[in-house]
Amino acid sequence: MKSFIYLKATLIFLILLSLTACKRNNDNVIFLEEGELQIIPYTYRSAQVLFYPKGDILPMKENFTVTKIPEDIHIKRKEKGDKVTLSWGMVKFTIDKTSGHISYYRSDELLFRDVAINSFSFKKNMLGDTPLYRVEKKFEIPVTQGLYGLGQFQDGVVNFQDHETYIVQANKISVNPLLVSTSGYGILWDNYSKTLYKNNGGITSFTSEYAAVISYFIIVGEDMDDVIKGYRELTGDAPLFGKWAYGYWQSKERYKSFAELKEVVNEYRSRKIPIDNIVQDWKYWGENSQWSALKFDLETYPDPEKNIKDLHDLNVHLMVSIWPSMGNETDVFKEMNSKEFLYGHFWSNERAKLYDAYTKEAREIYWKYIKENLIKKGVDALWMDGTEPELSHTDTREKTEEEIITCVSPTVGPLDRYLNTYSLMTTTGAYKGQRALGDDKRVFTLTRSAFTGQQRNAAVTWSGDVVARWDVFKAQIAGGINFSLSGIPYWTHDIGAFFTDVGGGNYPDGHKDPCYRELYTRWYQFGAFSPIFRSHGTGTPREVWRFGDEGDIFYEALKKTSVLRYRLMPYIYSTAWRVTNEGYSVMRAIPMSFPNDTNSYEINDQYLFGESFLVKPVTQEMYYYHKSNNESSELEVDKTVDIYLPYGTKWYDFWTGNSYKGGGKIKTSATIDKVPLFVKAGSIVPLGPSIQYVDEKLPEEIHLFVFPGENGTFTLYEDDGNTYGYEKGLNTTIKFEWKDSNKTLTINNQEGQYSTMLTKRRFVISLVHEDMGDLMNIRKGKVVKYTGKKISVVL
Repeated sequence: MKSFIYLKATLIFLILLSLTACKRNNDNVIFLEEGELQIIPYTYRSAQVLFYPKGDILPMKENFTVTKIPEDIHIKRKEKGDKVTLSWGMVKFTIDKTSGHISYYRSDELLFRDVAINSFSFKKNMLGDTPLYRVEKKFEIPVTQGLYGLGQFQDGVVNFQDHETYIVQANKISVNPLLVSTSGYGILWDNYSKTLYKNNGGITSFTSEYAAVISYFIIVGEDMDDVIKGYRELTGDAPLFGKWAYGYWQSKERYKSFAELKEVVNEYRSRKIPIDNIVQDWKYWGENSQWSALKFDLETYPDPEKNIKDLHDLNVHLMVSIWPSMGNETDVFKEMNSKEFLYGHFWSNERAKLYDAYTKEAREIYWKYIKENLIKKGVDALWMDGTEPELSHTDTREKTEEEIITCVSPTVGPLDRYLNTYSLMTTTGAYKGQRALGDDKRVFTLTRSAFTGQQRNAAVTWSGDVVARWDVFKAQIAGGINFSLSGIPYWTHDIGAFFTDVGGGNYPDGHKDPCYRELYTRWYQFGAFSPIFRSHGTGTPREVWRFGDEGDIFYEALKKTSVLRYRLMPYIYSTAWRVTNEGYSVMRAIPMSFPNDTNSYEINDQYLFGESFLVKPVTQEMYYYHKSNNESSELEVDKTVDIYLPYGTKWYDFWTGNSYKGGGKIKTSATIDKVPLFVKAGSIVPLGPSIQYVDEKLPEEIHLFVFPGENGTFTLYEDDGNTYGYEKGLNTTIKFEWKDSNKTLTINNQEGQYSTMLTKRRFVISLVHEDMGDLMNIRKGKVVKYTGKKISVVL
């Protein structure tokens, strides 16, 4: 089998050589003493760099990540002595023909360079009987640059200068080897095997276990956003989710019947707490021999079609969990096994196995069972758990790697070389299957792992089975920041942590413990300002009313937070459109908008939410603490936190209207009912009506808050919220422009159309000022009746 794989891969490589022969000419190939350097233009701002060592042609890996076909770009080549310069668009390389040393430019601006000596290395490394190399590439990157991305980790690190980490999947760690600099470029390391990233003293290196060549992509841009856009040009855009996906997700381990699911939703409705989604975790399929059977056990979950319709009638969507492993008595196991598409052993049942997501037919079989038994019954979203993939356990990267490399795919061979790609492949099958059903329903998938390009599969990654501690909570912020900066925009976490009293959690009484109620409330506030707003965990219930009742400080804080998330839906959904349409990011490291503010490079507990909001979740206890006997006791401490306001603009406290000059820290109120929240001068923030689910009513009245001090714009985006009509241009936009000098807000013509669009509406407009108070409570303002035609308003 391995010999066959070797021959197949070699044949593919030779075919690729012939297909790209027009690219391999004197313009983009430099012959070195150690081998051959090839630079392939992909777009005006990106290129692939390939080092081929001298010797035999080795089998190339399959390309799973980059979907872009290289554009036909003319390269300007200049030679002077031992130096060769290649340039086009924004990209320029200078290469030393003797050493292979490369300098990387944006136009004529030097960004970084290879190390002067031994910038690349190849060491023979056999994979079974397949000859490959252990490869390393070293760059010299100025220590003054901030470096971000690489995926989501749990160490709280936000800037990868003077840091090292293994790029290997695990529960709680999701990787994507894109490194983004504050200087406006990115390095996408094109290797799927175990990789060590290391930065020390300005030297950055990537070292990978298995490769035929050294391959990486360079992306240059005007800023970090432009780099992320360039990454998605190479690997695929992030589709727009149904509007409901940006609402609240209620989940726990686990609900045990359709009746319980409906009971929970009804309670939310009766309490007027917004909710759009309810989640059914594992065991709805029955016993372990039926593990992840991809169908409901009809004894405990009877008549799924009717019961799911009942949930839909309550205006919620249903997501169910599935695993890539399957019990030995399931129909899907038997069909996969008959075709030898299974490997490994899964912890739920010694005979349970993992399906081979690298084989197209296996993905199609897996999807067939999902479609017939879940999607056709009315299930709205898939929770694809354990996609590292999980076998016995994935607590550490070392254990995850150890188990994955025991598996051999009939298509790609030993998984050592494809270590990090399983989640990408299994979500690819599910996404393509759902899109083939038509354009009436948008895809949403939740996974516990990710890799390069997974954003194109409408997949959200969550941070895994973390434990309930304040330091762990804080680490999620840095994890989300870097995951977003690795180019995958949708990320979430278990509000309140998955474990409350094991694995380091210290809350055996769960929701009954005031200490945990405080932690949960602060985590919930962070969730409301995350791309996806989702609660989940084990050991204690997670519904809002479990944390108190009306009048209780925690209950009221949770409800207020939910109401704010839903009132911000016009802002959130418009930002989501920018993600799809512009390659934008929702959760943003401060340097993305303030790259010259070096004071922000190490901040790991603040971030921007869209263009306007600066968020600082409270990550310390202020109301209760545990005594030595684990009994909760009240704390008497100052209810304030320090927040850094980025340099170069004015910032407004959302809760008071008071403004502050950026460029330093201030103390701000952090009482339990609010998350510290500031808005940048020049922002135009829309607040919609109070609603119980996203499409309860059309936003016929929107309150626009204008934050003076700078000029600014905001574009309100709307569509039907459910179908892929937006891909055909069925949507509308309204651009708002604020001119600060004459205090004029211009509401431009409504552009576009779709069947249920609003043609008339009211805008209530308020100019934010000192001591204005909580903006959620402001109802008055200048009223404008808008019919889709341009109008200007002086405030």
